[in-house]
Amino acid sequence: MFSVLLVMLRVLIPSQVAPPPTEAKPLDISGVRIILFGPTRAERDSIAEGEGFEIDDVLDEFALASGKVAVYASTLKIPVETTESPQIHVRLKGGRVRPFDRKAFSGVVGMILTDGVQEPRLVPGGGSGRELITAIQEFFHIH
Repeated sequence: MFSVLLVMLRVLIPSQVAPPPTEAKPLDISGVRIILFGPTRAERDSIAEGEGFEIDDVLDEFALASGKVAVYASTLKIPVETTESPQIHVRLKGGRVRPFDRKAFSGVVGMILTDGVQEPRLVPGGGSGRELITAIQEFFHIH
């Protein structure tokens, strides 16, 4: 389902969403961004063996919420990146790099918010579109 989200986002906001990087390469991000992350197909299959259909529910809910985030972000002109990459490197002002290991998070899906200056904010797990949008508003001080 996460791959369906990627296709939907590319159609809706082609200039805002980059194709996912290969598994071996970390995703390097700088500047203002919203990063939506989820598992690779192999990880989904592995999780599904132990959890059954629950992972499908999580991914379906996250796909719906991510679509809402992408539409909202486009109104703010904040670029959205989607990734299955295991490593995400956020480059901050002054050259500092804040690494994130996607596999170390408590959930299989989530969001990272960065303005390229302050410490990025990790929003692990799914959540509703409203919850993710509220996190975006708080991080970017949007009222």
